[in-house]
Amino acid sequence: MRSPLVRRSRGRSLGLAIAWTLALVLGATTASAVSAPQAAAATAVSGSRPKISDKTPRVGQTLSVSRGTWTPSSATFSYQWYLDSVAIEGADASTYTVLPTDLGHRLKVSVTGQAEGLTSLKRTSYSTYKVARGYFTKPPLTIDDTTPVVDQVLTATVGTWKPSPERVSYQWYKVSSSGKTYKLYGATAPTYTVPAAVKGYQLKVKIWASATGYYTRSVTSARTSKVVQHSFSSKPAPLITGTASLGSTLSADPGTWVPVADKLAYQWKRSGSVISGATGSTYTVTDADLGARITVTVTATRSGYATAAVTSAAVTPLGPSSDLHVGTFNLSGMNNDSKASGDQAVWAKRMPRVVAQILGEQSDVVGLQEAYQGTTYPQYTQLRDALNDAGGTYQVTDLDKTTSAATRIIYNTSTVKLLTHGAYAYNAQTAGKTTRYLVWATFRQLSNGKEFFFADTHLDPYTVASKEAEWWELVKKIPQLNTGNLPVVSVGDFNASKFTSYTAQLLPAMKAAGFGDVMNQEYTVNPPKGIRAENVVNGWINSFNDFRRDVTQYAYETRRDKIGNGIDWIFATNSLRVKQWKVVIDFNPTTLQINGVIPSDHNMISAIIVL
Repeated sequence: MRSPLVRRSRGRSLGLAIAWTLALVLGATTASAVSAPQAAAATAVSGSRPKISDKTPRVGQTLSVSRGTWTPSSATFSYQWYLDSVAIEGADASTYTVLPTDLGHRLKVSVTGQAEGLTSLKRTSYSTYKVARGYFTKPPLTIDDTTPVVDQVLTATVGTWKPSPERVSYQWYKVSSSGKTYKLYGATAPTYTVPAAVKGYQLKVKIWASATGYYTRSVTSARTSKVVQHSFSSKPAPLITGTASLGSTLSADPGTWVPVADKLAYQWKRSGSVISGATGSTYTVTDADLGARITVTVTATRSGYATAAVTSAAVTPLGPSSDLHVGTFNLSGMNNDSKASGDQAVWAKRMPRVVAQILGEQSDVVGLQEAYQGTTYPQYTQLRDALNDAGGTYQVTDLDKTTSAATRIIYNTSTVKLLTHGAYAYNAQTAGKTTRYLVWATFRQLSNGKEFFFADTHLDPYTVASKEAEWWELVKKIPQLNTGNLPVVSVGDFNASKFTSYTAQLLPAMKAAGFGDVMNQEYTVNPPKGIRAENVVNGWINSFNDFRRDVTQYAYETRRDKIGNGIDWIFATNSLRVKQWKVVIDFNPTTLQINGVIPSDHNMISAIIVL
């Protein structure tokens, strides 16, 4: 429909045409009689509907408005953007950047034209489609070093995201030679320290960026080259310098590592075991180190290189040289307490004398016989505890009361170190009687580091056949058990004197096996031909006393220049030096009576041996 304004203009033109016609007809002589034609003046601004630059807007996008044609050309314009027909505060420019809060809503814009003297005109665009999620720009992602090595710290470097993301997450990957990609669990930081486990793999990193109103977007770096790990070309064994003696300081010379290590770490060890706190380049020798193998391990680290550890050759710190004090002692088991009377005392009264004699001999190792471990009398543990209460440091090689009956080995932990131990039950046994054992152990003398094999036995007292057979087993078994071919000390209650016929066979057999009697005794020969021991104390007294106080009642000899014997023996490797052999007994040399409580029905036998 035509506007009324447009209709009024057409009628006025027709009237003017008629008037001009009449003037011509009538011959009017003057033009002033009719007025000239005039155009009607505009009353309002006119313009077309505005258009938005993109009818499918996204978050982050900047929209603009196209006004179209407006009249007059001098008109000025104002703008208002709307979200679902609600004016957006402050959105009064010809452009509008879509906000995350606009997501899912429609936009439109109004344009208002104004001109002086005319009525303003407001035209509004059509609404857009609903606002969709925006897109991040995808910046390049690089790894700062594309030729990684083990222990290196890699950094992921990414360009500028537009817009700036609210959240960024990282994930590192390893890529196999076949191209298969594996997630590196826990590797979710901008940096990644390359472990040895990824040697031979390529590496890459992926980054995800996210923000409200935007699609999450990721970018992945190019792969690196394969991870490599170098090795030290020179890994010298450290050298221990200094005197290996008590209280001295040992130093570790690490040598020259190629290339130079970033760090050298030290760990000192005692016979293969770590010494707590000994992690410096120097170490001071303690009592615990005497006789042990001291080493130092140097561990070198360098970025990109395989960690390397090298151990030095061992040194053995030694204290002042000392002799080995050994002994054998049949304690007369506590089962004899039931018949104790007269000069035989119960175990509780005898034990202090036993303690005094073992300590008095400065015993390193003693073979015990009839050292029972009953409920009423836990004999060998009682003895151990009493020794230690008196100032000793003793232990029993085996505390299991079922493994070797009453045959035990007790040793001084301050002077010797127990290495191995065991028990062998003889094949020859008397039926219905106590099982007989060969109990053994290997020790290291702490003063000089020398090792030795120690055996203790208690042969059958019931039949000569069993006793003889067990003795033959001992001769053959010790070399089998002594796998380290160590010097041998064998002690015990053999229930056999040198005056028995089978001793005439077995003493030479022992010597032929490599270990002989420290007294160098022979069958019926008294005194021996050339006494082996350099010094003999109370040698004329028998080792068995049967709780008789009068020494002469059980001594084979009354002459003190001859040799007694008895049934207790100490054997040692033939080549070992024997400084002393002794019957340990406290008696009055004038009256020849044992003083005080008699410790046992056996006298302790001791020897001082040089390994």
